[in-house]
Amino acid sequence: MKTFNQFILEAFDKPYPVKLKKVDNLEYVSKTKLPDGSNLNIEFTGVEFDDIQWNIVFFRGGSIEKTGEGDEMKIFATVISATEKFLKKVKPNYVSFTADKSMGVSRTSLYSKLLKRYASKWGYKTTTDKSSSSSDVFHMEKK
Repeated sequence: MKTFNQFILEAFDKPYPVKLKKVDNLEYVSKTKLPDGSNLNIEFTGVEFDDIQWNIVFFRGGSIEKTGEGDEMKIFATVISATEKFLKKVKPNYVSFTADKSMGVSRTSLYSKLLKRYASKWGYKTTTDKSSSSSDVFHMEKK
């Protein structure tokens, strides 16, 4: 019998297939057709300052909100897989993403745990900005 920790570790290791496509110098996308017919879109968008700051956003069926459609472990595994491909290909110095708190349900705890598991392995240190009442912003900076 698997322990809970083994189950959680394996849960994010079974993504749907992802392909990363370069749209232009400041945008990469990954689109995956899900078994229920909806699409999972993952977008990596850069904004130029002194260096490029990349932002990650994912949508299921056109929504960034929790859909209640199920399959969340495999969805997050797919987002992680696409993110890892993006990081290996682009090698960005700065990446951020947001956990929305405005709808009363936040992914802050999940994102914190995922960063703890993956960011260092990917070569990034992390910080979290919790100063806004509507969202928490997670930052990854190359070590």
